[in-house]
Formats: sequence, C-alpha cells, structure tokens
Amino acid sequence: MSFGSDIPEARCRAAGAEAFLGRFADERAVDGARAASGSMRERVIRPGQSFTMDADPQRLNIELDATDIIRRLRCG
Repeated sequence: MSFGSDIPEARCRAAGAEAFLGRFADERAVDGARAASGSMRERVIRPGQSFTMDADPQRLNIELDATDIIRRLRCG
C-alpha cells in the first residue's frame, strides 16, 4: 500500500510570476500570477490583514500594498 501517491506534488514557483510585481491586483492579474507560478490556488494578503500561518506548498501568496499593487509573491 502506497500512501505517497495521494499527496499532490508541490508546484508553486513564485519566480514564475515575477512579471506581475507592480501591477494592480485585479482579478486578471491575480489569476495570471497564480497560473504563471504553477500553483493550484492563491491567497491575496492586504496590509494589516490577519491570515493563518499554515504552509500550503501549492498556494501562491500575493501580498499587496495599500493601493492594491502587488508587492511580494511567495509560495506557502
């Protein structure tokens, strides 16, 4: 019996989405950054927003500034 075959491979590569840094975080940019990173899902984080510290290797974290400009991209 193999347990490892049910666990998805970590695919998020934040460097693949660097072209989205400095862009306004509208739906198109957020979807594009997620797709470019190869991640399965995304989480948008605004200044001062609380969020869980859970690690998800298939999630792209998109950090915005106060004007909704994408300032940081990281997986986890």
